[in-house]
Amino acid sequence: MALSPLFAACIALMLLPGCDARPTQGSTTAAAAPASASADQVITSFYPTEYFASRIAGGLVNVSCPVPADADPIFWKPDDAAIKRYQSATLIVLNGADYEKWASTVSLPLTRVVDTAHAFDASFLRFQGVTHSHGAAGPHTHTGIDGHTWMDPNQAKLQAQAILAAMTRTWPQHEKAFGANYQSLAADLDTLDARLRAIAPALKAARLYASHPAYGYIARRYGLTIANVTLPPDEPATDAEWAEVAAAIAKEPADAKAPRVMLFESQPLPATVQGLKERHAMTSVVFSPCETLGSDERTKGEDYLKVMNENLDRLAAAVSAAGPN
Repeated sequence: MALSPLFAACIALMLLPGCDARPTQGSTTAAAAPASASADQVITSFYPTEYFASRIAGGLVNVSCPVPADADPIFWKPDDAAIKRYQSATLIVLNGADYEKWASTVSLPLTRVVDTAHAFDASFLRFQGVTHSHGAAGPHTHTGIDGHTWMDPNQAKLQAQAILAAMTRTWPQHEKAFGANYQSLAADLDTLDARLRAIAPALKAARLYASHPAYGYIARRYGLTIANVTLPPDEPATDAEWAEVAAAIAKEPADAKAPRVMLFESQPLPATVQGLKERHAMTSVVFSPCETLGSDERTKGEDYLKVMNENLDRLAAAVSAAGPN
């Protein structure tokens, strides 16, 4: 018997799959990627989560990140080609904590999105409206949630756990290997935590400043006080910026004799280093958040773990060598 057009349409609607708008956060099951998607594909939104996912994957699944090495991942916006890559991926690994500004403006298959920072969203820090610039990108303001969650090794472990859970659900045949790889990564992150705890007393005794508001979670975890100022590493400091540094130092106790250290995300200009030393007896230290990693650095064998350990080497050397101001 032939079906009426109306009855056939009703049956077709009943057969449509339901929509689940919840991102994968440790309890939902990741939906399968479209048939046209590349097999075993994990795409991330910046280098730290790419590193975590790659360590866990151990080469068993493909992990990639389309963000250019010279881009600032916080303010990067994917082009159409990159968006298609995200949309067709088996898993989309985001930092979360409002780090990826573009993610809220793009239609993503949310059942395949892994929000790695969701487990501790109740403890996110917030920016206090810090404005500064990065070279040709011009000035911009950091407001709202501080997305630099991975800077705290303990939070980085939680983020890696979220990646492990999603990858294990998606490729259960690799559960044992993924688990062993995660344990190796977790041990390395525990070592970073132990190193930070070991130098924390010396850091607490120093006067710490930062040219970029990237160190809030480290400060909270290890009981440090870090004053944020505007001092771009790749541009000559202006009179206003020098005045801002001086104003921050003026807030120190009158009898302060502790060494002063300025943290930079990248290598500052020699004139800036010299100016801080001569004006304020301040030591400059590069402490990279490792948000990106260029091909040259990868060729040299650099990775997230090496960069973080090099950060701690420089910081420990600075606080031990710097005398009172």
